[in-house]
Amino acid sequence: MLGVILEKKKMTNNLVKSRFKAMYIILFLGMFICSFGLIYMIIELYDRLAINGLKSSIITELFFGFLIILLLKFFSEYKVIRIDRENRKLTFYSPLVPFGKSVDLTQYTGKIKQIEKGFAGSYTVGYLVDNKMITRIRISGLFYKNFDELFSAVGLKEIKDYEFNIWKYYVLLYTGRLKIILKEKKNK
Repeated sequence: MLGVILEKKKMTNNLVKSRFKAMYIILFLGMFICSFGLIYMIIELYDRLAINGLKSSIITELFFGFLIILLLKFFSEYKVIRIDRENRKLTFYSPLVPFGKSVDLTQYTGKIKQIEKGFAGSYTVGYLVDNKMITRIRISGLFYKNFDELFSAVGLKEIKDYEFNIWKYYVLLYTGRLKIILKEKKNK
């Protein structure tokens, strides 16, 4: 009996799970309900524009496309993350990936941290950098109580000295992908 308890405790120490902040669970549920209203509104607006002959307007299609992309981007941020330290696997579940996706952390060379400012104040965001030095997975500190624990459980070294400017910040913020170029050290 004691062996089973110790084995379970060892297994728990190797597995780190994300814990959402209560405010963002409520926000997610509210946005999920509002998204159905938004989809209904888009369908009604599309039908009304079809009556007026504007159904095939490029501006209308771009507007609807923008709304759909915005909705998908929002839902992609909500991830339930599980990190298995022993097997070096990160698994995440989201409304867009309900059955989960596993990532082998040995395929990544490092991680970077960024400070982002938004309506909720400043928060830290972490990105995993693959072997080609491109950011791949985003972990937002806005949603998680245990962001620091998640970020350290990844077990990769943090890349600190890389080229970064305002343009790269916006590329990283909106696309999630950025080629990391290390700064050359000046030898004296």
